[in-house]
Amino acid sequence: RDLRHEIHPYLHTKILPRIVNDLLNPPLPPPDSNRQPVPLDVAIVEAGFRTLAYIFRYDPNLDVESMRTYYGMTLGNRRELVRRLAAETFAPEVRKMKSQSARERHVRRVL
Repeated sequence: RDLRHEIHPYLHTKILPRIVNDLLNPPLPPPDSNRQPVPLDVAIVEAGFRTLAYIFRYDPNLDVESMRTYYGMTLGNRRELVRRLAAETFAPEVRKMKSQSARERHVRRVL
């Protein structure tokens, strides 16, 4: 609540894209290190999606249309865990849409 107005200009340009990109693309080891890539940590991914859900729930200026940029990266991910958590994160916001026809139209556009 304390940073609501100060953080809002940066929410869609810096904060949310950074959360989504860092969740889905863990850092690769240096090419000369002969180490395996770092796997996704389930606890970190779940915490990231909880953060997204919190932001989506309590940001009064956020509409479902502006969330559409994150659908492709998350709902289309190759990992089943990420797809499931993304669906759980976005579903309450889609359910909040006022009319059934708007909800159906939005789901058709996304899928």
